[in-house]
Amino acid sequence: MKNLREHLEAEEAARQAAEEARKAAQEAALAEAQAQRQSTLIALCNAYADALEQQGKRKSAGNARSVFKVHVEKAHPDLARAPARDMTPRDMATIIRRVREAGKERTAGVLRSYLRAAYAMAIRAPYDSAANATMATFAVEMNPVDAIPTIPVRAGHRTLSAAELRDYLAALSDELPDLALRLAVLAGGQRMSQLLRTRVADYNEDTQTLRLWDTKGKRREPREHLIPLAPKGAALVAQLIERAIATSTKSAPHCRPGKRTWRRLRRSASATSLLSRGETAEQRGCVFSKRMWGYGPLISAPLRPTSVFSAHSEPSVNLGDPE
Repeated sequence: MKNLREHLEAEEAARQAAEEARKAAQEAALAEAQAQRQSTLIALCNAYADALEQQGKRKSAGNARSVFKVHVEKAHPDLARAPARDMTPRDMATIIRRVREAGKERTAGVLRSYLRAAYAMAIRAPYDSAANATMATFAVEMNPVDAIPTIPVRAGHRTLSAAELRDYLAALSDELPDLALRLAVLAGGQRMSQLLRTRVADYNEDTQTLRLWDTKGKRREPREHLIPLAPKGAALVAQLIERAIATSTKSAPHCRPGKRTWRRLRRSASATSLLSRGETAEQRGCVFSKRMWGYGPLISAPLRPTSVFSAHSEPSVNLGDPE
């Protein structure tokens, strides 16, 4: 009797153990399926865009989201929903090739760069304490974009003639957006986004030097970029400063032309306004925010930490603030 009871108890224990193992396997399978749904290619892309935004690179984050949505999520829904860690170089080539075959070579290059950077961040995240925690959950071990050759950018060479540049400046009005466009040219073809972030305290009246902050590239902290201004540029900055102190509102005007047009204007401003004065290629590159070495000869005096604006509390307003 005792042996029969022990036998039945052993059978029941075995049945319960088997049931628990089945439930554990089922839960593990569900968890794995859930993880795969959450670790898809498009999820990785969105997590990368979130990481850019957390780093303060909101413009790059917006551009990345737009490119991923159009050329990954909508163009390749099956690949977008597949696990990111299962992607192969052939899959990446399929995604990028469609964009390039549509005649959008520049966009294809941007897409490749963003995809490669997203995978690189996911690979580094488990070991980088400063990385976005979500990026560490994708279990990515290899970068499938590394096998895709870089896509060269066609450099533009068209510049406006002196007459065309004069006509452009003459067509600008005294409205605030046009003043910003005029200053961008007079300052040597600077990026509009950097000019619109300029504040009153960034101008040194004594040296007629304008300080910009360059956030472009992989740098974590913006780089200081000093622009020596000619008399017309300095006069325009003084006008904008007077207006900024008087109005002190927060939003900036919409004054950015199309990207292709503005790249042409930047080239024209660099070539026309500086080449005729005899500056070297290295000096032009410095003012153009392409290289920082060799900028000393362009600045006649060091930028002083105190200026006419430090006599009172520095207004926290943009030079480009609208009325």
